Amino acid sequence: MTTITATRQTAICCIFTAAVAVGCSTAAEAQTRSRIDLEFGGGFVAGRPNYVLGATAWSKDNGLAVRGVFQSGFGPQDPDLRGLEAMYYRRGIVDNFEIDFGIGMRFMRETSTLFTGEAMELLVGRRFLHRFGVKAGLGCRSWLSAGGEAITWAARFMVVVPLGEQ
Repeated sequence: MTTITATRQTAICCIFTAAVAVGCSTAAEAQTRSRIDLEFGGGFVAGRPNYVLGATAWSKDNGLAVRGVFQSGFGPQDPDLRGLEAMYYRRGIVDNFEIDFGIGMRFMRETSTLFTGEAMELLVGRRFLHRFGVKAGLGCRSWLSAGGEAITWAARFMVVVPLGEQ
């Protein structure tokens, strides 16, 4: 349990530093802020590929994301997971890059087991066309189940379709 606590403290420290950077980033706003981002993509959580599809609704610099998540397993001993994540984001614009810091919850279901956990991530995005952009980043996930708790690192890449402007 001590290792998990130390890992969690390290992750919180890193993400807190990133959140402060986002909070202080009121620099030039060359990139417009969208009202809604439709997102699809994937990444890795604990070495397992995952796929996401969802949206983030923005109110200036605060956003709420809801995404469906499918995480593939590596065989009968490691089955597929399906679920939902809900995250709060804070964003800042620095030059032509959007920096999003998110924290929230994940609810994943295996055949008969429900896994819940916390999710934190830092995404960096850039819009390449008026209605096309990408976001990529790193984060961590904690998993709570009957078997105990685990913390894993996550990587994500998403294609973003921004709708509306603020």
